[in-house]
Amino acid sequence: MRDCIKADNAKIYYFNPSPQNSNNGLYFIRMGENMPDKNYYVERYGDTRRKLGGIYVLEYVISGEGYIECDGKVYHVKGGDFYFLNRGYAHRYYSDKENPMNKIWLNCAGPYVGAVVSSLGITEGVYCSHFDAESLFKRLRDLLVSVDYKNMDRVYDRAALVVTEILLSAATANRIKHYENEDVIYEVKRFVDSESGLCASLDDICTKFYQNKSYLIFRFRKEFGITPHKYILQRKMEAAKEMLASGNMQIKEISNLLGFASSQYFSSAFRTHFGKTPVEYRDEMHSPNKEGYLI
Repeated sequence: MRDCIKADNAKIYYFNPSPQNSNNGLYFIRMGENMPDKNYYVERYGDTRRKLGGIYVLEYVISGEGYIECDGKVYHVKGGDFYFLNRGYAHRYYSDKENPMNKIWLNCAGPYVGAVVSSLGITEGVYCSHFDAESLFKRLRDLLVSVDYKNMDRVYDRAALVVTEILLSAATANRIKHYENEDVIYEVKRFVDSESGLCASLDDICTKFYQNKSYLIFRFRKEFGITPHKYILQRKMEAAKEMLASGNMQIKEISNLLGFASSQYFSSAFRTHFGKTPVEYRDEMHSPNKEGYLI
């Protein structure tokens, strides 16, 4: 089955009828730019350029919107988005009728790209990222339009570096996004584990992280198998043991540092947790054993 391409409003910047003339394993096939066109539509069936090992597609949406369908999923892309279409996957992509895409693109093949995407852990059929790739694509365009038989190897090597930079930038942008969007529940746990979180109550934490208490309890227990209240108390008790073992702090001082309402409440919680009062634990830690050494 032949690919279906409807792209009447396009500029072709580069076309290589013999892409395997590259000596670096990156075969540049075609590069161009599509102007906004509500009828723009591309459908490929996964076996394009089979002799070259399959086609890779790199595209950057300058403006407008569009959709990509692959493996039963639909991806919505818009201005500022980069997407990479992996070889061997059937896919279709098209412009939004009301706000069609203006995008710049590259079709390529060869083992070089395969090695780069493998090292970056890109295995899916569609890989999307949001970062400003327009200048990189234009640099690539300027390189490819300058190719002639005298400078081919040098230009192709420089172009390969730009392709690598595009893919690496996409992966970096996604890692940063993942970190920024990391579930707040891990931020809560990191805070509780920190020294500054030792004196915090569950209400304090909900206020600090703008969380509903019921939802925070549900998410924390689901993720870590313990309620946040029990985990906070557990952390406070372990810290209390360390402070008591040092022998330099009063019970009331430890209670205040750990955010307990009173030293009586702290002592009661400590006894419930360890089976002995803070005073008993401290005396035990600082009493001599049978050999005359401090425990």
